Amino acid sequence: MILPSDDAMPDLIVIGAGMAGLVAANRAVRADASVLVLEAGRTIGGMLRPATLGGVRIDIGAEAFATRGAALDPLLAELGLDADVVEPNQHGSWGYSDGAAYPLPKGGMLGIPADPLDDCARAILGEEAAQRAAADLELGPEVGMNAEHLADFVAARMGQTVVDRLVTPVCRGVYSLDAYELDHRVLVPGLECRLQEEGSLQGAIRAMRRGGAPGAAVRGIAGGMHRIPERLAEAIRARGGEIRFGDPVRRIAPQDDTWRVELMSGGSFEARNVIATVPVDGAIAPGTDVEALTAGPVAETVALRLHAPELDAAQRGTGILVGEPAGEVAAKAATHTSAKWPWIAEALEDGEHIVRFSYPPREGEGMPLTAGLDNDALRTRALTDLALLFGIEVQPESVRAMTRQTWHMPAPGARLGRSQEVAGLRLWAEDQPGLALAGTWIDGTGLANVVPGAERAALRHLGR
Repeated sequence: MILPSDDAMPDLIVIGAGMAGLVAANRAVRADASVLVLEAGRTIGGMLRPATLGGVRIDIGAEAFATRGAALDPLLAELGLDADVVEPNQHGSWGYSDGAAYPLPKGGMLGIPADPLDDCARAILGEEAAQRAAADLELGPEVGMNAEHLADFVAARMGQTVVDRLVTPVCRGVYSLDAYELDHRVLVPGLECRLQEEGSLQGAIRAMRRGGAPGAAVRGIAGGMHRIPERLAEAIRARGGEIRFGDPVRRIAPQDDTWRVELMSGGSFEARNVIATVPVDGAIAPGTDVEALTAGPVAETVALRLHAPELDAAQRGTGILVGEPAGEVAAKAATHTSAKWPWIAEALEDGEHIVRFSYPPREGEGMPLTAGLDNDALRTRALTDLALLFGIEVQPESVRAMTRQTWHMPAPGARLGRSQEVAGLRLWAEDQPGLALAGTWIDGTGLANVVPGAERAALRHLGR
């Protein structure tokens, strides 16, 4: 049945009110299309979600965006947020493994050092491993070209110690996957070609950094990244678009020249066009392994607001990425949020800090290793990791507030085999009139991928 309050058929139904759905809906309403957004949950923004710590609103999900390609610039200007774009403090990032914390070398990429013999890299790797990494210059460009994944590629060029102490922390902390699960050809397109041109991996890294390589810079929004989806929702509603919550889409099906969108509650809508920003039945090619397509890591983010003047000097930079062996540390990464973003530091009292921890899933299980902990046990776990990673002891009574959020992460676009899975789905969707796909499940993670993908999906329906 068609819901009785919805007599007029919208031009477009968007499934999902994450960033992809909101960007696509915003583009459509700006072109005077009638739009209905259907969100299964109760909140907008997906991983751009706020949390409150003792009255201070922070990002509990994504806190920055990559500047590559200036993908967000037009959107932020349109939303009036361009003046609020801020740079993080340049305190640098640290790594941690085998019981020791160390500043990560600057000028590298994915943890791969541009100069394995600089003082910072030597201190981390040790003299023998640093010399092994530097031998990359003498290997010839063919070494590592048949590597299946990033770990083998880097190990072939620079040795296993570089993988364990430099590359692993970055991959786990940024992509929530090990280097053994990532396809370097997808993660950094053109890296192998540049290696052929330069003759070495370190030469390729230096050349790509000079050219503004992917992931070389990030920025944030003063007040939080969650302001972007909030502004988008305001803009959609101001132009007559509607966002409905709390009733998941069960399936979609073509009906002559329209699409029928069926809800879990038993109701349905019809529309000329549909954009699926999450996988639903009918928006996936028959025979597709949905679990393989969508499965990603599960993580829990834990943020503490604490009184710890010992952290005032930001002696461990803006955060720490955990390598191998991790030892007693349970977190895969810790961000010293108030040291990274000036706008957060300004909102706190003297001696206060906010630190975020990311906890990975248990080995072989689908839930984060902190999932079974109550708040008291979780606070103890986080303070233990704080002591190990930052080298300071903070008592439980110094914790002013704590918040936690479990994330079912989308499968990263650079996961091994992911590009082949997605390519087939894209080809199938292109042959379905009135259907377009967008979002992290098809375009990959990061706003630099999500925003252009959502724009393309909307423009397809607008005939442009």
